[in-house]
Amino acid sequence: HETSPECVKEANEKGTALVEVAWPVSGTVTGSGDIQVYTLPGGKMVRTVHRGPYETCEPTYLALFSWIEAHKLKISGFIREIFPNDPREVKPEEIITEILVPVE
Repeated sequence: HETSPECVKEANEKGTALVEVAWPVSGTVTGSGDIQVYTLPGGKMVRTVHRGPYETCEPTYLALFSWIEAHKLKISGFIREIFPNDPREVKPEEIITEILVPVE
C-alpha cells in the first residue's frame, strides 16, 4: 500500500497502485486464491466528501491532507473511499466519494 499522497500519485501514474475492494458481508465468509476476507479496523478518522467526477478528486485530497497537517495529525493507516452512489446512474457532477483517512 502507498503511504503518502506522493506515493499514491506515483503508483497511479506507473499503474502499480495496490487496490483493495471492501464489501460488507454478514455471516461467515471465506476467501480463496487472491480473495482475502478480514475485518477493517476502526479508529479515529478524518472524513470529507467529494462531489463530482473521480478525475476531479485531487484538489479534495490535497485540501484534506493540508487540513490533517495543519492540525498536527499523522496518517496511521490506509485511506478508504466509499462510493454511496453509482456513476452509471447519476450525472458526473452528482457522483459522491466519501474519503476517510485514519489518523492519530
